[in-house]
Amino acid sequence: MPEPSYTTCPKCSQLLRIPAEQVPAQGRTIEIRCSPCGSWFYWTVPASTEIRQLNFRCVHDGKEFSVVYAKDSNDQRFRIREIQRTANLIEELYEAAFAMAAVHAPGTIKNTVWNAGELEHSGWRCPYCGDRGLSTSQFFRCNACKELVCQARVIQIRGGGQTFTCHPGCGSSGELVGTITSYDGKVFDVTTSKSGKMPQDVGDDRKKLPDSRSQLAKKRER
Repeated sequence: MPEPSYTTCPKCSQLLRIPAEQVPAQGRTIEIRCSPCGSWFYWTVPASTEIRQLNFRCVHDGKEFSVVYAKDSNDQRFRIREIQRTANLIEELYEAAFAMAAVHAPGTIKNTVWNAGELEHSGWRCPYCGDRGLSTSQFFRCNACKELVCQARVIQIRGGGQTFTCHPGCGSSGELVGTITSYDGKVFDVTTSKSGKMPQDVGDDRKKLPDSRSQLAKKRER
């Protein structure tokens, strides 16, 4: 029997678990229903799904939040699936998976470093102040505290250039220069899980179809 698989509803963005008994053969396309919102959509079975998490801070008060990215084997880059006001979102997803495990524990969480080009940040926002970044980037990495921070306090200089002030817990300020080339964060490979990752399952009704630039911050010299 195949293992459970995972996908995201294109309408409500809920991360869904597809029970093992509903997973068709590799490469087949089926029509499934999202239980939370009731919408139907087509889904092609991926070979694997990997989830990555980056932690950020709101520049106004330093509150931390998590952004979870995921990629099916069919996708080129990791795309945003969830943004929450917690620093431990991936752990919460893991615990949900563990709680649903009947016999086997789900895959492990590990810290790793990956190339910045592997992530797609479309839809990124700070859940506290609502900042969505600038036209050239969504956030910056402070050279002093090394954290990723929203750009709500970045100032555009007429004629070119941008300056920043980091969150209150850091207080560094300077000029935005260069681009981020790599990230270090947490990874959870759901293909190693023997159970669901989230408590929402797709509905039983389904129908088979025929085969068929983020920026770096440089501390100002004083």
